[in-house]
Amino acid sequence: MRICIITPAYRWGDGAVYLAQLIQILEPMADSIHVITGSTSEAFKLMLNKNIYVVNIEHHSANNMAMKLCKYIVSQLRISRELLKVSNQIDTAVFFFGSSLIIPMLTAKVAQIKVLLIVTGSISESVKWIYKGRGGHIFYYVARMNEKINYFLCDRIGIMLMSCQSSIRSLGLDHYKGKIVPFPIVVLDKKQFNIGNRLCDRGHIIGYVGRLSREKGVLQLARAIPLMLSRKSDLSFIIVGTGPLMYEMKQILEKSGCLDKVQFTGWVPHEEVAVYMHKLRFHVLPSYTENFGGAGLEAMACGAISVANAVGGLPDVIVDGETGFLLKDNEPQTIADKILEVWDNPDLCKIQNAANVFVEKNLLCEKVVENSLQMLAKMDSTAMRKGSRTN
Repeated sequence: MRICIITPAYRWGDGAVYLAQLIQILEPMADSIHVITGSTSEAFKLMLNKNIYVVNIEHHSANNMAMKLCKYIVSQLRISRELLKVSNQIDTAVFFFGSSLIIPMLTAKVAQIKVLLIVTGSISESVKWIYKGRGGHIFYYVARMNEKINYFLCDRIGIMLMSCQSSIRSLGLDHYKGKIVPFPIVVLDKKQFNIGNRLCDRGHIIGYVGRLSREKGVLQLARAIPLMLSRKSDLSFIIVGTGPLMYEMKQILEKSGCLDKVQFTGWVPHEEVAVYMHKLRFHVLPSYTENFGGAGLEAMACGAISVANAVGGLPDVIVDGETGFLLKDNEPQTIADKILEVWDNPDLCKIQNAANVFVEKNLLCEKVVENSLQMLAKMDSTAMRKGSRTN
C-alpha cells in the first residue's frame, strides 16, 4: 500500500509519540508513507527512514475565536494542497487525530483515495471544555458538524477495540457500525511497560501523566490533592507532562500549602514515562472527555492502579473493581474520597494483575501490528487501486 497520514498540529508532544507508533504499525505493509502534519520537530525524525516523506504544515496560534476559526480553515486548505500534490502517489489516506478535518477529507474523496479515519477522541468535546463563551459554542458546533460529515464520508473508522461500546456511544458512531474496525494505536513495548515493582514495594505516591489542559480535569485533581493530604499526610504526588494549566495548578497547590508535596516533571520523553509509572500506587485520569486513555493503559501495564472518571471509552478498559476504579464524576471531593476509600483494598494486587493481563492481551506491539495489518489488507483488497484507475 501507498499511504498518506494526515494529522493536525501537536502542541504538547504526546501526539507526536502516537504518530511515531502509528508509523511503526503501518510501515511493514507500506511501500511508501507520506506524512502531512503540523507536528513538533519530533516529526522530522521520521524523515530518517528513506520510505517516509514528511511535509510539515505550520500552524500559528491566535488570540481570539474568530481568528482561531480562520486559521482552522486555512490550515485545512494547506493540508488539502499538500494532499493533492501526492494524490497520484498514494492509495490510502489515514486521518489521525483528524476527525474534524473536513476539507482534506473532501479532497481525498474527490481524488478517489480510500480513507481510514482513526478516531482517538472527539475534537468537539475537547473544544467544549477548553473554550468558553459564545465563541466556544460556535467552535464546538463547527467541529461537531465536521466530525459527523467525516464519519459519513470515510471508508473505515478505526477505534481502539471492537468491544469499546462506550466509545462508540460517546463518539456518536452508532449509525456507522458497518464501517468500524479495530485499530489500536497505543503500542506498548513489554521491555519498558511491565508491572515492575509490586504494590507493597511502592511508596505512597499518586500520579497523573498527560497534557495539563482543561479537558483533562487537571484543575480538579489539583483541588483534590489538599483534600487527600488533610486525611492522609504521608501522600506525595507526581505530575508528568506540560500544558497551559501548569502555572494555575501550581497556584492552587501553593495557596493550599501543599506544593512541596507535588513533583512537576514537565515534559519527559515517552521512553521515560514508564520510570515514573513504576513509582505510582495510583494513577488518576480525571478527564471530562476521553476516548481510550493512553496514559491509563500505560499505567495499567506498569502496575499502577488506574482511577478514572467514567467518561468516553474509559469504562471499556477500566472495569470498576476489576482492572481499576471508576469515579462517578471528577469533582475534587469525589477524587479524594475514592482514592482514600480504595487505598487499602485487599484486592489491589489482583486488580494490578488483571489490568496487566488486559494490556498484554490487547496492546502488546506484536499483536497490535498483526491485527492492524490484517485489517488494512482487507481494506486494500476491496479498494480499487489508484494505479489501476490511472493506467
